[in-house]
Amino acid sequence: MCFWKKKVIGKTYIEDRKLILLCAQEIDVLILLDKDKKFERQLIEIKDELLYLSPRDNVDVCELDQKIKNKIGDLKLVLNKYENWDEENVDKLISTIMVMIKERDAKVLK
Repeated sequence: MCFWKKKVIGKTYIEDRKLILLCAQEIDVLILLDKDKKFERQLIEIKDELLYLSPRDNVDVCELDQKIKNKIGDLKLVLNKYENWDEENVDKLISTIMVMIKERDAKVLK
């Protein structure tokens, strides 16, 4: 009888999928925090990109998903905490998030 360890992939997929969906829900909050609707189009684009990401069990991809979540948290902090936030800083954070999502797609294809 052979007792090989089974690789637990399903659990990792579920955890990564939960993280991706949590990020997409955070984008909904960011859209509400953007009172002037200056970044609404870009935020909706990020949300769409997040919703169509495939969950992975690759450690590099999971780490990048966590970094994306952290950047979304930074953006939420900027939009929520500061009344007179600098549009350039918000735009830079949004661009960084989009680049990280594209980088994640590139890692998935490897």
